[in-house]
Amino acid sequence: MRTDATIDRQGVICRNADRTGYGKFTAQVGDILWWRMNGEGNTSVGRVIGRVHYAPALDHDKGPIKSYILVGRLSSDMTYVSEAWINPADVWKVEEPRHQLDTMKWFLSDTIVKEDIGMVRRCLSELWSTWDKFMDYINKGKV
Repeated sequence: MRTDATIDRQGVICRNADRTGYGKFTAQVGDILWWRMNGEGNTSVGRVIGRVHYAPALDHDKGPIKSYILVGRLSSDMTYVSEAWINPADVWKVEEPRHQLDTMKWFLSDTIVKEDIGMVRRCLSELWSTWDKFMDYINKGKV
């Protein structure tokens, strides 16, 4: 962990972020980010912790780091979270967390493996965020 950086909780503008739907262009503490390093490769997901206001250049850097986003990055196998400094130009989506926690709870619950497979497949194919929301819809007679 670098200790030579100035870290704060200011927002960072992400000019390449998609603003459709719930998307926004300023990454603020608590937001969820999706990014691709240098705009290419696999998408990573993280949660904004703060801003790297300034960090001096290291030997291999082209220059100092200014106004990068400090995130907790979720590993691709979802087994740990690590610190990452993200260039705002690499960010393609910023959102306040809305239903992601409920969605992840459902995704990792026993419901997905214990309920009727046909109903689970329908819930998935209709893109419901949680099983409870899907069942509320079904139980209201909108089959």
